[in-house]
Order: sequence, then structure tokens, then C-alpha cells
Amino acid sequence: ILNLSGGGGMELIATASQSLFSYAGNVPLWQAFALNAALFSALSPKLFKMLTPEGFAHSVALGTCLWASLGWRGWTLCVLYLFLGQAVTKVRFEEKEKKGIAEGRGGRRGPENVWGSAATAL
Repeated sequence: ILNLSGGGGMELIATASQSLFSYAGNVPLWQAFALNAALFSALSPKLFKMLTPEGFAHSVALGTCLWASLGWRGWTLCVLYLFLGQAVTKVRFEEKEKKGIAEGRGGRRGPENVWGSAATAL
């Protein structure tokens, strides 16, 4: 049990925030997971429009790995790539669908798309 009285809680918060936003990456896995779990929970309504359920689960895992290894900058690059890719997919989607060249699943990304996009952060 954490004792947050006596100023120790502030030290814990300061250490965690310093670690989470380190430029060198190397963020402890539990911190990366906690942050990704919070972000994904808050953004889940939007993300489930962009990702299949499997894609969502794989994105949490990928986001955790990216933040732990590459830090916030690598994570941000990959997230921006996801959002830009989603925006491009939706451009003239109905027209593409009629021609049979539209992204499957209504443009929602699955695990294969998630891991394929991971290379952009590397």
C-alpha cells in the first residue's frame, strides 16, 4: 500500500512524471502501461470507430511498448501516423467503396495495420 502522506506522494508523482516524459525512452513498463490504459480508456469511443476490437487491444500493447522503449516522442509519431492514415482512408471513401478499392472493415484498422504502422516510430 502506498503511503501518500508526509510529502512522499509528491516525490512519487514527480519521479513518475520525470520518468514518463524522459527524452531517452526507457520508461518503466508499468508506467507506460498505466499511461496508455488511461489514455485508451479516455479515448475509447473515438478509437473504436478507428480500430477493430482486436486492433484496439493490439494498440494498447504497441503503445505500451513504444512509450517504454522510445518515450513520448516515438509514441506520438506512431499515433499521428494512425490519425493521418485514418483521415486519408476516409477521403472519398464512398467513391472508393463503389470502385472496390476501399479499405476493408469500413476503414477500421486491425492488428495487422497496427503492427505495420509501428515501423514508422522506429
